[in-house]
Amino acid sequence: MKRIYFIFCLLLSTQMIKAQTAGDTISPDVCKKLEEAYVYMKNDSLQNYGKAFKMLASIAKECPDARNTMGVMRMNGWGVKQNDTLAFRHFRLAAARGSAKAYYNVAMCYKDGVGVEQNFKRAYTSFYQAVKKGNVRGYYGLGYMYYKGFGVKQSYTKAVSIFRKGVKKGSPACAYFLGLCYLDGSGVEANPEYAKKLFKYAADKKHPYAEAILTKEETTAGLRSAKTSWIKGSLADVTPVKDYKKTKNLKPFEGVWKGTSYILDWSGKNILGGYSLELRLICNENRVFGEWIQNDTLRSEIEGELRDSVVIFYETKLPRLSGKKPLVMQEATFKLNKDGGTDYLSGNISLYSQEKREPYRPQTILLERQSEISLPVRETLFEVFPNPFSSDVRLKYQLDNDKVFSVTVYTSSGQMLWQLPEQSYSGTGEIYIKALQQNIPGSYILKVTQGKQELYHTILIKK
Repeated sequence: MKRIYFIFCLLLSTQMIKAQTAGDTISPDVCKKLEEAYVYMKNDSLQNYGKAFKMLASIAKECPDARNTMGVMRMNGWGVKQNDTLAFRHFRLAAARGSAKAYYNVAMCYKDGVGVEQNFKRAYTSFYQAVKKGNVRGYYGLGYMYYKGFGVKQSYTKAVSIFRKGVKKGSPACAYFLGLCYLDGSGVEANPEYAKKLFKYAADKKHPYAEAILTKEETTAGLRSAKTSWIKGSLADVTPVKDYKKTKNLKPFEGVWKGTSYILDWSGKNILGGYSLELRLICNENRVFGEWIQNDTLRSEIEGELRDSVVIFYETKLPRLSGKKPLVMQEATFKLNKDGGTDYLSGNISLYSQEKREPYRPQTILLERQSEISLPVRETLFEVFPNPFSSDVRLKYQLDNDKVFSVTVYTSSGQMLWQLPEQSYSGTGEIYIKALQQNIPGSYILKVTQGKQELYHTILIKK
């Protein structure tokens, strides 16, 4: 896959060929070979990537920029087999010899986890070295890390300072992000008109995001001027219930919870927007299962556990509109609060964007209990037995009057294994769960559905 942020090093210039690297001046013979290699890469009539790669390899020890360009070719599969790991090695070797471009490429690899395990702290350090050695694009990378708080403490003020320096050196990416800061009032007093000028400057240099933002009818601060302080203020008088503080019982978390998930800026102090959120939670021992419903349409199955009196959900994929890849919920920590006679569920969500290969904007939730999740059969549905199971699985019920319900069995990943259609039941009886006879050991979920109400049981099959 071609990664365009590495292509910049192919822009040949006399300055680059005559550059000094690691304190040594490149010899005329090396400069000549380097220039010939770029001709074979850029000239349509003479283009021969394979020959260019061999020429670069022959001077790589003397010329770190040649080694860096080998990394670019290896990453894009130009004249050689595509290999991100080998590309990263070339970048790292060139950076060790002092190539500013290579430091930038090493930083991008660490930032995106390309050819090496993702590491924001190392990305930050490499961007810093790129800037120190005069690489203009390094200003964008260093400012970006401060802007989002990746590998370093988040600071819009420091990001603005770095972006300004980058703009003075002609960086369109710095102009775009500085424009966002002026648009939002992040680290600087909001100035939408100046933000537009910066976007225009970046767009003239073909920055894709700047071109896109200028096509929008409005580039105003909008919701971004709202502060999260009012959310915190609304929780100031909410005191955690003492029983909940050290509880080892998940039952208080059960129920239907409705409210809002607020999308914050990278500082965690400003609201950018939000969406309606409903959680439907059922608990079993120290595990919690349920459904995550965004804007009444996007639904996800969620699973978590009780740790130190808070519920932690993890590795859940949240669907998105417009065909985008789901966001991965790396962790969500929720706790119970009470204000008067009202129960609240509040907490923070950490999401990861698979498309950008980086964390998504932080979110905080505030939900109010709407009702208990209950079925008319809940009080009379004694148990699923024996549990853990090593033989037949049966659902035992005892009903005061006729009830119509269905039974469904799912794997722990949400795949439906078996369903018993709606039927009318009365009195006392047992339902034999055929789907779990001699099944693979593991965890399963049994769901009893009556109308719009649901009851869940966790089933453990052992050897």
